Amino acid sequence: MKRLLFVILLLAGCTSIPRQTVRNDHSADTPYDLVEGSPMYKLIPNGAVPAIDKPDWASVEDALAFMEPEEPVLVLERGDDVRIYSTWYLEAHEIVNDEVQGEALLVSW
Repeated sequence: MKRLLFVILLLAGCTSIPRQTVRNDHSADTPYDLVEGSPMYKLIPNGAVPAIDKPDWASVEDALAFMEPEEPVLVLERGDDVRIYSTWYLEAHEIVNDEVQGEALLVSW
Protein backbone atom coordinates (compact mmCIF):
# COMPACT_ATOMS: atom_id res chain seq x y z
CA MET A 1 0.00 0.00 0.00
CA LYS A 2 2.84 2.43 0.86
CA ARG A 3 4.53 1.67 -2.47
CA LEU A 4 1.27 2.36 -4.37
CA LEU A 5 0.84 5.67 -2.54
CA PHE A 6 4.45 6.60 -3.33
CA VAL A 7 3.91 5.86 -7.04
CA ILE A 8 0.69 7.88 -7.07
CA LEU A 9 2.43 10.83 -5.40
CA LEU A 10 5.30 10.69 -7.88
CA LEU A 11 2.90 10.56 -10.82
CA ALA A 12 1.04 13.52 -9.35
CA GLY A 13 4.26 15.55 -9.43
CA CYS A 14 5.17 15.27 -5.74
CA THR A 15 8.85 14.87 -5.01
CA SER A 16 10.08 12.28 -2.59
CA ILE A 17 11.75 13.26 0.67
CA PRO A 18 14.99 11.42 1.38
CA ARG A 19 14.73 9.50 4.66
CA GLN A 20 17.77 11.20 6.17
CA THR A 21 16.02 14.60 5.99
CA VAL A 22 12.89 13.49 7.84
CA ARG A 23 13.05 14.35 11.53
CA ASN A 24 10.86 12.61 14.06
CA ASP A 25 12.09 14.49 17.12
CA HIS A 26 11.68 18.27 17.19
CA SER A 27 11.91 18.67 20.96
CA ALA A 28 15.32 20.36 20.98
CA ASP A 29 14.29 23.35 18.87
CA THR A 30 10.48 23.44 18.89
CA PRO A 31 8.09 24.31 21.71
CA TYR A 32 5.59 21.61 22.52
CA ASP A 33 2.78 20.68 24.88
CA LEU A 34 1.91 17.27 26.22
CA VAL A 35 -1.47 15.96 25.09
CA GLU A 36 -2.49 12.73 26.79
CA GLY A 37 1.18 12.10 27.55
CA SER A 38 2.40 12.57 23.96
CA PRO A 39 4.28 15.66 22.79
CA MET A 40 2.42 17.88 20.32
CA TYR A 41 4.95 19.98 18.42
CA LYS A 42 4.13 23.43 17.16
CA LEU A 43 5.91 23.56 13.81
CA ILE A 44 4.09 26.56 12.38
CA PRO A 45 2.57 29.46 14.30
CA ASN A 46 -1.18 29.83 14.83
CA GLY A 47 -2.77 31.64 11.91
CA ALA A 48 0.02 30.74 9.47
CA VAL A 49 -2.44 28.90 7.21
CA PRO A 50 -5.08 31.47 6.27
CA ALA A 51 -8.68 30.33 5.83
CA ILE A 52 -10.63 31.39 2.77
CA ASP A 53 -13.43 33.55 4.13
CA LYS A 54 -14.99 34.80 0.90
CA PRO A 55 -14.39 32.24 -1.85
CA ASP A 56 -14.37 33.40 -5.46
CA TRP A 57 -16.14 31.17 -7.95
CA ALA A 58 -15.30 30.42 -11.56
CA SER A 59 -17.65 29.11 -14.23
CA VAL A 60 -17.06 25.56 -15.45
CA GLU A 61 -15.75 26.97 -18.74
CA ASP A 62 -13.21 29.21 -16.94
CA ALA A 63 -12.18 26.43 -14.57
CA LEU A 64 -11.23 24.20 -17.50
CA ALA A 65 -8.32 26.59 -18.17
CA PHE A 66 -6.63 25.92 -14.80
CA MET A 67 -8.01 22.57 -13.59
CA GLU A 68 -7.23 19.09 -14.86
CA PRO A 69 -10.19 16.94 -15.97
CA GLU A 70 -9.35 14.22 -13.41
CA GLU A 71 -8.41 16.58 -10.57
CA PRO A 72 -9.81 15.51 -7.18
CA VAL A 73 -12.42 17.89 -5.84
CA LEU A 74 -14.98 18.12 -3.04
CA VAL A 75 -18.54 18.61 -4.31
CA LEU A 76 -21.49 20.05 -2.41
CA GLU A 77 -24.99 19.86 -3.84
CA ARG A 78 -27.89 21.51 -2.09
CA GLY A 79 -30.96 21.84 -4.29
CA ASP A 80 -29.91 23.72 -7.43
CA ASP A 81 -26.77 25.09 -5.78
CA VAL A 82 -23.61 23.11 -6.66
CA ARG A 83 -20.19 24.05 -5.28
CA ILE A 84 -16.93 22.44 -6.27
CA TYR A 85 -13.91 22.92 -4.01
CA SER A 86 -10.49 22.13 -5.50
CA THR A 87 -8.41 19.93 -3.21
CA TRP A 88 -5.11 21.41 -4.47
CA TYR A 89 -6.35 24.85 -3.44
CA LEU A 90 -7.56 23.53 -0.09
CA GLU A 91 -4.11 22.06 0.58
CA ALA A 92 -2.75 25.61 0.76
CA HIS A 93 -5.57 27.00 2.91
CA GLU A 94 -7.15 23.93 4.59
CA ILE A 95 -10.40 25.73 5.47
CA VAL A 96 -13.08 27.52 3.48
CA ASN A 97 -15.74 29.46 5.37
CA ASP A 98 -18.68 29.59 3.00
CA GLU A 99 -22.42 30.16 3.04
CA VAL A 100 -24.92 28.07 1.08
CA GLN A 101 -28.55 29.16 0.90
CA GLY A 102 -28.10 31.32 4.01
CA GLU A 103 -26.51 28.54 6.08
CA ALA A 104 -22.91 28.74 7.34
CA LEU A 105 -20.61 26.05 5.98
CA LEU A 106 -17.02 25.06 6.81
CA VAL A 107 -15.17 23.04 4.20
CA SER A 108 -11.92 21.41 5.34
CA TRP A 109 -9.33 19.20 3.68
